Amino acid sequence: TAVIEDSCNCDVSSSFLPQDDAVSRLRMEGWDNAEGGKVSGIEFSAGMPLFFLPDFMDGLGIDANVSFIDSEIDILQRQGDDEKTPFFQQPSTIANVALWYQRSGWQARIAWRYQDESFNEVSDPNDSFGDLYKAPRSQFDAQVSYQFTENWNAYLNVKNLTNEQDIRWFGNTSSRINEIEEFGRTWRLGVRWNY
Repeated sequence: TAVIEDSCNCDVSSSFLPQDDAVSRLRMEGWDNAEGGKVSGIEFSAGMPLFFLPDFMDGLGIDANVSFIDSEIDILQRQGDDEKTPFFQQPSTIANVALWYQRSGWQARIAWRYQDESFNEVSDPNDSFGDLYKAPRSQFDAQVSYQFTENWNAYLNVKNLTNEQDIRWFGNTSSRINEIEEFGRTWRLGVRWNY
């Protein structure tokens, strides 16, 4: 169940507050459960070694998948509105492609992943203008390892090879930037012993 913030500017009854003409309205805020939502979609996935390539390329393979998702959530004060609000943090398209190599103790993989824009947060239950969205994002990751013996291997992993950013914006429009985060690349080099 999704939870959204609810607020109102309400007339204040003088029966529970001191008699003061300056106090006539009070802002109250709280949390309400959303009425409900739906998520549906379809995923296509395939993976295979590329055995039909010439011998010197023996060991190459590919994995790929793509998901198309339709989602909707009812926000209490927006019921009856023509606009659809997508489910929280649910991109409409997610895709992954990985090219891999495995031969003579070597394993290597380069992977690309993509997530479409997603709805992150309700700003004002009565108006979608300030809602927070996460921008579409793609990222490349890579890893390579070599198995020296049955027990020992060395590896190098790199995440976010192209140094992609996380961007959030208001009101489903890229011209109203809320936040840009940059994490850089993450490198991991090491030796493993498996027993």
